[in-house]
Amino acid sequence: MLSLIVLFFLISDLSNASPFPSQFSKFSRQASSETLKISKGVFDESVRLSMREAESGRALASNVILSSKYKTQMHMVAGINDCIELLEDTLDLLSNIIITNFNHEDDVRTRLSAAITNQETCMESLDKYKLQVEKGIIKSMVQKLSHSITSSLALYMSMSNSDNHFRNATWKLSSAELKLLEANIEEIQVHAVVDKHGSSSGTHKTIGEAIGVVASLVAAMGDGFIARDITFVNSAGGDKHQAVALRIGSDKSVIFRCSIVGYQDSLYTHSKRQFYRDTDIYGTVDFIFGNSAVVFQNCNIYPRKPLSSGLRNFITAQGRTDPNQNTGISIHNCRIVPASDLAPSKSKFVTYLGRPWKKYSRTVVMQTYLDDVIHPSGWSAWSGNFALGTLYYGEYMNTGPGASTSGRVRWASYHSSLTPTQAQAFTVAAFISGNLWLPSTGVSFDSGLLG
Repeated sequence: MLSLIVLFFLISDLSNASPFPSQFSKFSRQASSETLKISKGVFDESVRLSMREAESGRALASNVILSSKYKTQMHMVAGINDCIELLEDTLDLLSNIIITNFNHEDDVRTRLSAAITNQETCMESLDKYKLQVEKGIIKSMVQKLSHSITSSLALYMSMSNSDNHFRNATWKLSSAELKLLEANIEEIQVHAVVDKHGSSSGTHKTIGEAIGVVASLVAAMGDGFIARDITFVNSAGGDKHQAVALRIGSDKSVIFRCSIVGYQDSLYTHSKRQFYRDTDIYGTVDFIFGNSAVVFQNCNIYPRKPLSSGLRNFITAQGRTDPNQNTGISIHNCRIVPASDLAPSKSKFVTYLGRPWKKYSRTVVMQTYLDDVIHPSGWSAWSGNFALGTLYYGEYMNTGPGASTSGRVRWASYHSSLTPTQAQAFTVAAFISGNLWLPSTGVSFDSGLLG
């Protein structure tokens, strides 16, 4: 009888840990009544359930396109195609959890966190299009899948034996990847150069020709993406809507000595673990956004001048939707200063460190130089009181005229002065397990706090 009572409280506690407690009912009978541990078998079965739902969702989305009256108008079903790609990535993530004996806890959390983010992105993509009936069918399926994966993540976080065998994993680059990092800049091939005069230095005479060959958006999926000495530009003006220059959904990705240039939504750090070093990032509204676990180190972050007065700049818009996700934005030992077009008139435009895109948005700024382009309040709400009690924003030992926290927001979830222990959780070593995989890239990094 005592063991049954213990089991009841165990399942009750797990239900409270998940935003979707009803999802746990299907696994409760499988949990051992003789132990407080959630067995790996129960967790694996929850992942397999999510896989079955993802497979059904992919088939449903494909059938909707085939049967749709819009199937000859690909732009009308672009959102559904996005969902199919995201569901395929989700299946890869979930199957890897089942078949791979990961040596680090963060690997599993990263995959489950990314799988949840994929469903959020699918629903956002569907909302851009007006296929109401088709959208409703797929959206309902994706929401159900998202609930299942969220419950799997909560189960995983409750496994008491999940931290005993995750310490010795390493990740090595292929010879081709090492060659990229070791190459001289002169050896790197430029795919498109526009020269309106038609000289031998250009590959195209007009920007239109170049765009026809090289996409305006660079998107990277898969593991181990590395970019070095590359400029990513989306030249859509500041009056345009979303204009992403670079989207990364690659685990253990490295962006080294690059420039990312845009206005709104320049850099989409979509999902998984990412590291940016010695990189310049330009933009206006939410120009670093997404739901990856990402560290920016020794980077220059440049708010640009909006096209009209009254517009505001927001540097970050982090998109964590579940408190168990290991995601967030860490800006460490960087410089936040106005771009050359904003510097002369920076007092006329308000710039914030960030605002909460999703309910559990998480961003920290540490040991970073802040110009007085940053508004004294530091951070902005998204809409009303949304997420102000659930976000996690923090600052630690920043310098510069914009670093004073005396005028910062007074939200309970904002931490004006992180402790060293709290700040350490957002370093390369702790936040993205960088000590395990960055050394093989040859890219320099600081594993912990400075000093």
